[in-house]
Amino acid sequence: ADLTQSSTGDAGFLGVKGTVTYTSPACTEEFGITSSELAGSFIQLRLSAKDGKATTVYGNLDPKATQLQLADYDGGCNGLNGVGILSLQ
Repeated sequence: ADLTQSSTGDAGFLGVKGTVTYTSPACTEEFGITSSELAGSFIQLRLSAKDGKATTVYGNLDPKATQLQLADYDGGCNGLNGVGILSLQ
């Protein structure tokens, strides 16, 4: 994921812009963030791909803001769902 905090978000929350790329043996797909909500350690991202696929992922930041755990329950990549952990680079 390539995420940057932006000053605008939905319903007064902080926003995030960027892309999320799924890579697995079953699917490789890049999603753009269409809307987001960031409040405290919670984040929700609504994602859309060029081919029209859409999904929503939810996550939490660790207390030091060095890792973000994201979960996709909608199955945005060929119907597969799962959890990923992103580390600050």
